[in-house]
Amino acid sequence: IESGIELSPMEKFPTNGYSFFTWIKMDAIPSSKEHLENGNYVPRLFSFFTLSGDGIEAYFENNELCFHSKKGEVISKAVMNNFKFAQKRWYFIVIVHQPEKRGWTITPSELSVIVDGHINFKARLEYPVDIYSKNISSFDYCSIGASMSIKPPPSPDDTHSSASTSSSGLHNSFRGQMTSLYMINDILTKEQINALYELGPNHSTQFEPDQKKGISSSCNLFDGTLGSKIIFNFHVKASSGQKCFNLAPRNLATNTREMISATLFGVEKCSTLSLRNAIQCLGDVEILFPIIMRFDDLNSVSLQAPFGSQDNFFASVGPCKAFFDLLSSLLQSNTKSQNHIIKSRGIKVVSLLLQQVGPRHFSISAFKSMITLASSLESNEDLAREIHSNLVFEFRLWMYTSMGVQRYCI
Repeated sequence: IESGIELSPMEKFPTNGYSFFTWIKMDAIPSSKEHLENGNYVPRLFSFFTLSGDGIEAYFENNELCFHSKKGEVISKAVMNNFKFAQKRWYFIVIVHQPEKRGWTITPSELSVIVDGHINFKARLEYPVDIYSKNISSFDYCSIGASMSIKPPPSPDDTHSSASTSSSGLHNSFRGQMTSLYMINDILTKEQINALYELGPNHSTQFEPDQKKGISSSCNLFDGTLGSKIIFNFHVKASSGQKCFNLAPRNLATNTREMISATLFGVEKCSTLSLRNAIQCLGDVEILFPIIMRFDDLNSVSLQAPFGSQDNFFASVGPCKAFFDLLSSLLQSNTKSQNHIIKSRGIKVVSLLLQQVGPRHFSISAFKSMITLASSLESNEDLAREIHSNLVFEFRLWMYTSMGVQRYCI
């Protein structure tokens, strides 16, 4: 799947060194079948290149963070082989890259990686630009969570507009989640990195003095100095459709057109304030299916409900009805989840799971909730048909229910 964040050209790549940091969580590695179809899974964290192919990218290979840098004929690589990243776990990653320093002696360029504030890795890695050159090319192929195919600039006669909604050849896409993304024209100190880690994954800031309220920090994160050096800061809240806006302080006073500095392609914007959105990012409605196998556990607990007894509870509400009410709310007006559950035969799976639980769960209210689910999705004929055939008219679900329920269903 081609997905990632495509940045607008970086006219001036930092010559004093840079720091890139964000929180990430990697999804499970693709299956062997997907490997065969799509090649090796080598997802990019970021990728910054010029038209001539000079630049740098960070990527994951065999759960290790790797780097590839090119400047002219010089190519260098580095592998963080002292740490392996696990799937489905959040990490705070800081990448610091210092250019070569010339004086009485020459200090080679150095790359540092800090994970969760304490895991360190250092290696020599060529800086992607000659900081002593007066002519530094623009980095036109910049992306986060993917790499881009480098192509010659289009001719004036090209019929494809630059405003096209298709990507410029994104590949090697990252599967997982990222929070706020930062790149700073400065070398972060150890104290600053620890302070950033303590802010946590849910914090987003431009490091202005008025944003320090309620935050205890022993270093100078919020004195305004760091904020003035932000090259870009992207956050899901500062986006509209495919457009993502740069929150760097020096851009806040500009108009909307100038603030558009990135485009989202195939990226799912996740807000934990939305249950539907959060469930989609965790694997869609299938993650709810195991709940069915816990229905019978309610027999062993004391249910304190205003219905007077457990029997009344199961007849009036019950976990089965509640499950289908939840499923209905998640699938209504949600084309993506509807198509996903059809493709994965999700309704058939639900039916098979329901056949493993006791018949007391299949009450009149549960039957009505299935009818309501099918009715709410009648615009999707394929899905509505599956609900009717695998749930409403599946006799194996209703053959052991009470006579009253069977009479109602007929």
